[in-house]
Amino acid sequence: MATLAVPGSPGARPRQNWILSSWGDYLFIIGTPVFVLPVILGLFFYGGELLVWSAFAVVNTSHHLPTFMRIYGDRNLLNRFRWSLLLAPIIPFSCCLVAVSFLIYSGSSLNNILYLYVIVTIWDLWHFLMQHYGFMRIYDRHNRAPGKIAARMDLWFCTSWFIFVMLATLAWLPTLL
Repeated sequence: MATLAVPGSPGARPRQNWILSSWGDYLFIIGTPVFVLPVILGLFFYGGELLVWSAFAVVNTSHHLPTFMRIYGDRNLLNRFRWSLLLAPIIPFSCCLVAVSFLIYSGSSLNNILYLYVIVTIWDLWHFLMQHYGFMRIYDRHNRAPGKIAARMDLWFCTSWFIFVMLATLAWLPTLL
């Protein structure tokens, strides 16, 4: 005799947490970088640096424009995360501005602009961490774990990897300067 699994029963299989579908997620999340890397390398070897920068501009625009439209165009989202969304672009820009101003006013050579690279690298790693945290939260949305506990565990997990990466770069990042 066949039995039906009731959604709340312990034997029921949880719903899959795909954003689009299994193939859609693989295509857009895994497939896009796998496809773009050979294209960019081919552009560099056959078309030169200008084509790579052009492709970079197109990819960055398609990455940032929908994000900006969503976060700054959605009034509810903007009200909910007002200070984070307003300060997020200002803080890295201000840090870069302070670094360049310090170099100019101290009479240092602008060849020392690599300090700016360190600031941008740290910010980029933080941005990468928060993107992964966002993906973890999206895929975790249908799980039965308590939301606040799962969110906190995900954030601590991502933060521990951020700290590990920062400590691991201590061996090579200072040699760039």
